[in-house]
Amino acid sequence: MKILWVEDDFTSERESYWFGNLKRSQEIETINDFTKADEAIKERLNQFDMVVLDINLEGSDHTLKVQEIASRFRLSPQEFLEESGFHLFIHLLEKGFPKSRIVFLTGNVDDMTLSRLINKLKETKDSPEDQNIFEEISKFINPDQQTELEEKIASGNQKEVYDYLELLKGRNENTYEKFERAFRDARIIPPKAIRKSQDGQKKFQKWLSQYCDRNHSSPHLHDYLTLRRGIFNVIEKLKSDTTVQINKKFADWDKDTFLDGILWQIHDGSLDENEYSKVYLALCDYLTKPFEIYTRQWILTEDRFESPAIPLFFKLPPYLMRNWIAHGLISGSKTELNAQEACFTFLLVMKSMFDAEEYGYEDELKRVFDGTSAKKEVIINKLVKVQQEHYKDQEEPNVIEQINARTDKKRHRRSESWKDEDYILHFYTSYLFAGAKVKERVVDELPLGKKNYYSVSLVYELQDAPFNGMAYYQLSKCERK
Repeated sequence: MKILWVEDDFTSERESYWFGNLKRSQEIETINDFTKADEAIKERLNQFDMVVLDINLEGSDHTLKVQEIASRFRLSPQEFLEESGFHLFIHLLEKGFPKSRIVFLTGNVDDMTLSRLINKLKETKDSPEDQNIFEEISKFINPDQQTELEEKIASGNQKEVYDYLELLKGRNENTYEKFERAFRDARIIPPKAIRKSQDGQKKFQKWLSQYCDRNHSSPHLHDYLTLRRGIFNVIEKLKSDTTVQINKKFADWDKDTFLDGILWQIHDGSLDENEYSKVYLALCDYLTKPFEIYTRQWILTEDRFESPAIPLFFKLPPYLMRNWIAHGLISGSKTELNAQEACFTFLLVMKSMFDAEEYGYEDELKRVFDGTSAKKEVIINKLVKVQQEHYKDQEEPNVIEQINARTDKKRHRRSESWKDEDYILHFYTSYLFAGAKVKERVVDELPLGKKNYYSVSLVYELQDAPFNGMAYYQLSKCERK
């Protein structure tokens, strides 16, 4: 994923300290100036999945933009910059960026501020803990205020003590507290803030992990953000590389227009739980539209119009997906597409149309899958098992033909058996079997009574292909359902 970090006092050492091991796998863009950060939010916000803000950006240049905004709020440029992180926060909300993926990493917030101490004191009235809290409060006020507070405590008038504490609270608010109060007054949940401290480092990395680490986050959210970022990375690279041209088979499609259309399908940076499968279905629908040019017979034969030639295992699954979506088989069945199917379709389409095998920054797209590599003999054993358990039709031993027959809506119109098919199983199976050939048929004689019966076992050989491991892991997941 890609993180925008707005910090005017940046050093590479601080970056390593705060982001730790995540720095190796996540892309971090640091901006140390308010105006540049504001422009990045305005012009290219879709490039970022998370935003980390400092509140005080006083090290920024006093640009014309800073002067104009400061003047609008009757502040000096310096006063504005000291709290300008909040301006960026509001800008992010106005642009529709999810508030949950914005955090303040700043020195302008305390883990135990005066306000929090006073609130805690109210909760522990007449308890032995009172004295300890008063001692903590004394650290936040000046000597004169401390003397006056001690006099009021000595008087024994609790109302006077608490009234004075409330007065002190207003005078000693830090920048974050001031805005936090304003948010609460407006009935808005304040933004999350983490203090720059040793304890804050742990809290910050825990906050990052809920999005960057699949084991600590919602799998749906993690997979969507990872898929989205990987696709953005790949398309950005393909669009900027003029040597990458569309396959002549798809000459009716414009390269940039098609790629921009993919980005539009995933432009939303935040989804509700019930929207993920709908977005993946729409994305696969768009990705596979170019494969309408194929027919069932044509796709299985060598095509002289393909330049360069497209191997069957790259183009067959998108072709099948196109038919299933266009004829309502997936939407009418129990199958729900996940990020893995959308990602696999994207990889196959990029390979078929552009002969491009790209995974994004630090192999971002590979992180969508449970695994991406497996030994060839392990995959071949899986093919044998899949055929024995799911494609046992003796009259039609060809697995791809069985998939075609079982997902033919017209053929099964009366029984509607197509509704019970596992299209995800068929999808990955079609990829692996399109790259497999029968190497040998082993016939075993099984004497039963007076008659002899025979069983035929198939021995496969598998072509080397870049996505075999991914398909293997996804097939294994299908079998665990």
